[in-house]
Amino acid sequence: MLDEPFSAVDANLRADARHNVIAALESVGATAILVTHDQQEALGFGGLLGVLDRGALLQFATPEEIYDYPVSARVASLLGEAYFLDAVSDGHVARTAYGTIGLRTSGDITSPSGTCRLLLREGQVLVSAEGIPNAHVLRAVDEGHWTRLSIRPLGSNVPSHNVRVPRLPGAGARDGDRLRVELRGTGYVPPQT
Repeated sequence: MLDEPFSAVDANLRADARHNVIAALESVGATAILVTHDQQEALGFGGLLGVLDRGALLQFATPEEIYDYPVSARVASLLGEAYFLDAVSDGHVARTAYGTIGLRTSGDITSPSGTCRLLLREGQVLVSAEGIPNAHVLRAVDEGHWTRLSIRPLGSNVPSHNVRVPRLPGAGARDGDRLRVELRGTGYVPPQT
């Protein structure tokens, strides 16, 4: 049992320490349980991952399965940046205020038809100053390599969406800017919202 073993380790050494512990465990064929609140550690440490919330086991599967196919919006939010957009789905494609994106399914679970909450992950929402703008920046916070944006589709009063995107070259995004938002990859609609 490893209970938050890397929490006091300097951020620059944490990945190396984690790698060395994994290598040591694998070299002797040992099984370990890691308890952590760190999303990267949880996703990168082992072969199986259990997501606990308020004493309940929400999902138990491989890290890839939980990240790509979370059973609920709560599980998705606990494991990394999770962006939810209102969408209309035909079961294969979802239409959002920022464009259309294909849907992925897991096993026997199919994507619903009709109104849904679409899950996208970091890197699937691309922002550019090029092209025809379709979003208005309500707030931009520069975080170095990243920019945290609160955006809203142009001409819409829907609630804003918060996303973290790579910082735009040059001055970056600013409050009031009009930008082009594109969706990449495939989206997912968790079965429980």
